[in-house]
Amino acid sequence: MFDRDRWRQAFILLLVVSVFSGCAIVTPFVATYKEMGVSAADRERLLREKVEAFNRAVYWGRPEEAVALAKDESKQELKRLLRSRRRKEKIVETKLDFVDMLDDAYKADVEVLVRYYKVPYYVVTDRIEKQSWEFSFTSGWEYVTQETLDANS
Repeated sequence: MFDRDRWRQAFILLLVVSVFSGCAIVTPFVATYKEMGVSAADRERLLREKVEAFNRAVYWGRPEEAVALAKDESKQELKRLLRSRRRKEKIVETKLDFVDMLDDAYKADVEVLVRYYKVPYYVVTDRIEKQSWEFSFTSGWEYVTQETLDANS
C-alpha cells in the first residue's frame, strides 16, 4: 500500500503543518510579552511610541490625550503648562532628538526639539524640552516632568 518513502513524506508533511499551525498559537503570546516591556529593548521601543503619542497630542491641541499619558501626581502641573502654552504659542513641529535610558530602562529622559511661533507673531523659533518618563508594569510609560533646556526666543 504505502512504501517507506511515502510514509516519510507524509510524516514530514504532518510535521511541517503542525509546526506552522503552532506558530499561529505562539505568536500572540510573543507579541503580548513584547508589549509588557519585560526586556530593556522592549521598554525603549514602547517609550518611543508613548513619547510620540504624547507630543502628537500636544501638537494637535488635544491636551486631554497628553494628560492621560501622565502620572497621577504630574497631571495638574501638566494641565497648567499646556493651558499656559496654548494661549501663547502654536507648535509647528516636534521631533524626538535624544533618549537617555536610566535605572535599567525603568526611567528615561527624552529631549524633544520643538519648533513653534508665539501668537500673534509668525516667527518660528526652536527650543529643546527635556521630558522625564517612568515605566511600571501596571501602567507602562508615563510622563513625569519636563523642563526647557534651550530656548532660542
